[in-house]
Amino acid sequence: MSVPGVWGNSALRSFWASATSDALGDALYWVFLAWVAGRYHASWLLALATIPTLLALPFGGVWADRRRLVAAARLTLAARAALAAGLAVLLASHVAVVWLVLPVTLISFVDGVHQPAMNSIAAVVGSSDATTQTQIQAYLRVGSESAEIVAGPLAGILIGWFLPSTGWLFAGLSLLGWALMRRTSSIAPTPPAPASVQGSLLRQFFAGIRALSALPRLRFCLLVFCVSNFVLTPLTILAPALLAHDRGWSGWQYGCVPAGFAVGALASALLVDHFAPTLKRPLVTGISCLAGQSAAFVCLAFVNSWWLAAVVVMVGAFVGMPGADIYGGQVQAASPDDRRGQVQAIKALAINVLSPAGYLVLGVLGAWSISAAIAILAATLLIFAVFAVFAAGVIEKTHPQDLQALV
Repeated sequence: MSVPGVWGNSALRSFWASATSDALGDALYWVFLAWVAGRYHASWLLALATIPTLLALPFGGVWADRRRLVAAARLTLAARAALAAGLAVLLASHVAVVWLVLPVTLISFVDGVHQPAMNSIAAVVGSSDATTQTQIQAYLRVGSESAEIVAGPLAGILIGWFLPSTGWLFAGLSLLGWALMRRTSSIAPTPPAPASVQGSLLRQFFAGIRALSALPRLRFCLLVFCVSNFVLTPLTILAPALLAHDRGWSGWQYGCVPAGFAVGALASALLVDHFAPTLKRPLVTGISCLAGQSAAFVCLAFVNSWWLAAVVVMVGAFVGMPGADIYGGQVQAASPDDRRGQVQAIKALAINVLSPAGYLVLGVLGAWSISAAIAILAATLLIFAVFAVFAAGVIEKTHPQDLQALV
């Protein structure tokens, strides 16, 4: 695709490069953190890394709303670089896992402040022209998913060579994003609406539950969204690390597994925009994709070789990620125009509350048997998805007035 608005504008080019390096740093950090959690048998470390982000999101939205967005993003990138360097120093000192709690908690809190600023900048890039904005968002999405493909094997190589080097690279990428962001000040001179929406996240969450409870289609879509996040997030991030330690894979072999998932997700992203608008029964199709991804993770529980695990998760991502786009889009499509912000608040809180719970459940079950833990969680989601497919058919028939084009 050709996007003159991106490559013809140095500020936009710098933002794209900064966002891509930011995505690479995030992906690298989570692959690295999952490995550390598996190494120390401390799945609670991943849960702990998510909770501060939840607490920081409302503050981050208000804080970004009161500052120039680019200045807010640069400040959080600098803070994250310093904290990542501190984490690398601790790892090089071979300290006990409890000493990692402070830097991990602070990095997660900074990320919670950082996300509203970056998301708000991304939301207003090219906003003066709808076509250009759509193309720019596509470039940002491809850059992010490509970064995830690179992060897996790169983190694996660094883990196998010298574990703290992963933290140093994370710090370096944050500094690179900070430097590139300096040239983007002309993109978002004033904070847009999305930041203020984040600022009232908790208040809108409770108001939204009351107002949206009378919409059956939306209730059903949110239920599927919440259950899938509760199960799939730990299966995607933590399960490969636990399997790697259980099966005796090396660092780079482990890194190929999340890279395989990213390859499948990227391939599906290139197809979903083309096929999704033509679907006659999008909700049924989306949940059917969820069932297929669940079946792939059931198979993952019985895999011993790293390359086969990479293939299984790649197939699962290719089959399942279109479903996530579809039923996630259905949540947005089924939302009343005057309640979209509240629905986004519910989704954000669902991700940040249910993901830590999923990590803890997988960690507790994995202490008994990691294969059994993966199989139990994936099979439970598969059973839920099968029943949800039939329920989706009923919902689409009884509430056709809510069926809107996927956005």
